[in-house]
Amino acid sequence: MRANFFTFLLLFTLPALALAKPLDVSSLADVETSFRGDPDEQRDILLRKLRKQEQPNVILLPIESKWGEESATAATNAITSVLIKNKITLIDRSVSEQLRDELIAIEKGGISRGSSYDLGDYAIRGQVLTITSQTLFHPAKKDALMGMDFPDRCEVKINTSIQITLYNMNPLEVQKEFVLEDNYSNTYNNVRKCAEVNDAQDRLKAIGKNIEGRANKVANLFVSEGYIIGHRSYKKSGKNRHIFKTHLKKSTGGYKKGSKVKVIEKVERIDPVLGTTETQIKTVAEGKIIETTGDDYVWFELSKKQDPSKVFIGDSVDIKLKEKSNNPFEALTKSLPGFK
Repeated sequence: MRANFFTFLLLFTLPALALAKPLDVSSLADVETSFRGDPDEQRDILLRKLRKQEQPNVILLPIESKWGEESATAATNAITSVLIKNKITLIDRSVSEQLRDELIAIEKGGISRGSSYDLGDYAIRGQVLTITSQTLFHPAKKDALMGMDFPDRCEVKINTSIQITLYNMNPLEVQKEFVLEDNYSNTYNNVRKCAEVNDAQDRLKAIGKNIEGRANKVANLFVSEGYIIGHRSYKKSGKNRHIFKTHLKKSTGGYKKGSKVKVIEKVERIDPVLGTTETQIKTVAEGKIIETTGDDYVWFELSKKQDPSKVFIGDSVDIKLKEKSNNPFEALTKSLPGFK
């Protein structure tokens, strides 16, 4: 009965999905939209931000690890590989102890001291927090049902967690922080006991798998920060739907149809006593990335009941990259023309 239902679902749904077409933005008229604040001042601010976003100079500090130099090197190499694959420019700079101490102080305090550094646009600092290993011995056995003989074997299971922190360098402050966590396993056949197994290489592979398997999250450090540079609308089911153009380019990769977008209003306030600058963030609208033709820019459509009048040119957008799905039906539909 379930098989028949699934077959019906495929036959009914797939033709409709195959007919889905990208939206041609070149055929849509612009919607007049102002800046948030003084137009001349905000335009200059936006241009400066765009220049920084085009080719950010990123300093990757060597990842730290109390689990040994090899684990630190494995983590550093894996993050370097992910950033290069996502076309992030890494600059080779020696970082002073003063800057390292300042980064640690900011992490602990959670606020900027107001310091600025011209070494680069961003800095990434990381730490391997945990590497836990477990071994399970499985004696040889015959599986009559499967018609297979299994030898003596040792299963190695490793859990790793790695903290990643992104700093804005001017002014120096924490921009994003998160922990990557993953489970890794490997099986060694034809061993008499697990004591014969050396899991040193497995530990290094587990670190690499953790970072590379979450490449989207690491890349999201940079691709999530975009700015609105255009506004258009179109009719759908008799109603106006509003779409917004970001300065981000599809050709740089990492942007998926359906990824969630938040439009952010940032207000900077200066503490009159301490003289430090505090940035207050408020979400003013939400939407999702849509598939488009007509240009190379990333566009998103506001969700229903969202007010387009609250969105301004120059507003920041926070894009959460859509994670890979383990759903076989979703994977199948994404292979169809017009559905990505």
